[in-house]
Amino acid sequence: MVQFVSLRGTMATTRQVTMSHLCHGVTAWEDKYYITEHGSKLYFYDMGDHLSATISEDNAGTKLFSGANQLTFNENGKKMYVSNWEGGIVCIDDVGNHLYSITDPELLNVDGVCVDGRGNIFVVGQKSHNVVQFNEDGKKVGVVIKKADGLHRPCSVSFDPKLNRLFVGMVDTDVVKIYDLE
Repeated sequence: MVQFVSLRGTMATTRQVTMSHLCHGVTAWEDKYYITEHGSKLYFYDMGDHLSATISEDNAGTKLFSGANQLTFNENGKKMYVSNWEGGIVCIDDVGNHLYSITDPELLNVDGVCVDGRGNIFVVGQKSHNVVQFNEDGKKVGVVIKKADGLHRPCSVSFDPKLNRLFVGMVDTDVVKIYDLE
């Protein structure tokens, strides 16, 4: 189920939409929203709640996802990055065409993903206990946070552009780690 909530005045649900699939990750851009099912599909909806596309394969018929999790857009909305549990990051364009995939041996069980508005992609590896940075073309910049920095099974990541900080949530804890980036 997707719930739309108004934050004007008192927080209140304005509408609910029952889906015919599981809902795991969600993001919105302009007049559409996008949902992963923590499986093999990514769904595109318009704000009228009409399913406009379902993405599961590239143009050659190759399966794209093996556990689609979180998703985010780059700063201009032309690229979407979908974390793929066993397959790194899948990058697709705003209409659903597969552009490229990112895999890295230092990144295991990919969960959270975010961007910083300057072309960088930050990806958490839950099993590898790290955050790895890539540029917008999918080239690895490096491991920016690791287990020795206090990470244990990270599952979510968010970037604050004003303070230049990464917020990292972890499984089975109420702790959120905040890292200043230089």
